[in-house]
Amino acid sequence: MSKTRHWKPGESGTEVPAASKPDVAPAPRASVPPAPQLLSTMMLIDDDEDLLALWTLGLNAAGVEVVSHTNAEAAMADPELWEVDLLVTDLDLPGVNGPSFIRRVREANPKLPILAVTGSRERGLITDAYMAGAYDCLLKPAAASQILARGVRGKSEPGPTGRLGVTIEGTPYLIDTILGEGGAATVYAGIHLDLGRRVAIKLSTLGNSAAARKQVLAEARVLESLRSRHVPEVLDFRELEDGRAMYVMEFVDGETLHALQRRCGPLPLEEALPLMGQVLDGVAFAHAKGLAHQDLKPENLIVTQSAEGERLVKILDFGLANVAGEGAAGFTPGWAAPEQVRGEGSDARADVFNLGLLLESMLTGLTPKVDRAFSAARLPAELNDQQLEALAWWIEKCRRAEPERRFENAGKAREALGQAFSYFAKQSG
Repeated sequence: MSKTRHWKPGESGTEVPAASKPDVAPAPRASVPPAPQLLSTMMLIDDDEDLLALWTLGLNAAGVEVVSHTNAEAAMADPELWEVDLLVTDLDLPGVNGPSFIRRVREANPKLPILAVTGSRERGLITDAYMAGAYDCLLKPAAASQILARGVRGKSEPGPTGRLGVTIEGTPYLIDTILGEGGAATVYAGIHLDLGRRVAIKLSTLGNSAAARKQVLAEARVLESLRSRHVPEVLDFRELEDGRAMYVMEFVDGETLHALQRRCGPLPLEEALPLMGQVLDGVAFAHAKGLAHQDLKPENLIVTQSAEGERLVKILDFGLANVAGEGAAGFTPGWAAPEQVRGEGSDARADVFNLGLLLESMLTGLTPKVDRAFSAARLPAELNDQQLEALAWWIEKCRRAEPERRFENAGKAREALGQAFSYFAKQSG
């Protein structure tokens, strides 16, 4: 078999399972803006026909049209190679140098995302594929769900532009692109060359290395203490021979809440409340351990998918959290609680202030004005009176200028949100 055409979306009733939603509070049914279908067509190249058939079955069930080939030359000659959303190619095809083939494809079509797969654990092969233009490498045995998960990220971030391609000496990590920079450290997207796993790496700067190393170590310890599904997992920590320190986290695929809001505008109540419930769960877990985030905002929240395919919120930058009540950490103007702006000590109640702003922002699609009193008039007009009263009461209490007049912590805030909907519903009855 050289080429096989497989099922197209719409030819059967198979659907991707809907993401489950946490039980936060009663909410009306509404039209939820769907995420864009990033992947609709894919080409698979592997000399194992049984494996191709298995992958195709799983991808078809997820709504992806698949074209498959058992050799690289046939794939290169296929006009559909230039029409698909993603190319998945084995690095171990008979008589073909995998990285060289990837380079040929990349030169012919620089915008086509390429996911490499291999049964080899040889670092050199994986590194060569990565530098040839593959955006990621998946180790066999691999499931169709893994290809789909890695493929969505590849489609949204095509091409090797701006890659660093530097191996951190004495480690199995290759750093790719810069995700963010700060005074003490830089965060990179990278790959674990032995596992073929995509990771995020925070590496302290060379300048002022003692202070930077101390901060990176402190952040790693904070994250390690927060073993929650809503916080990126710490996978590794190392001190390097040049005096720097680094820690490695899971790489979170998805879009920030900020990006989601820009794409969808105001979120329907039935979408906003489950997302808010997960944020509350993650922050409440930290508060119970005596930690406050201090900089909650849409840019620090990633909406991704769990291994089970459900929608999942991850809270970023928790490593910068300080022990609750020990002083003011970094914050973002426009999202900070009044006591943070004044430079006073802040605690979990500063996070509660941010939580009120977040829910208001989700529902209105607007950036809240922290220097103005909350107005229920900004909430969506389609909400019924009971929903408006419950939301207005909760947001206003979170946003009170005096910390002692807010909810004590995120756990109390989450409990009160559910109770508010129940109370106002009974009052209307």
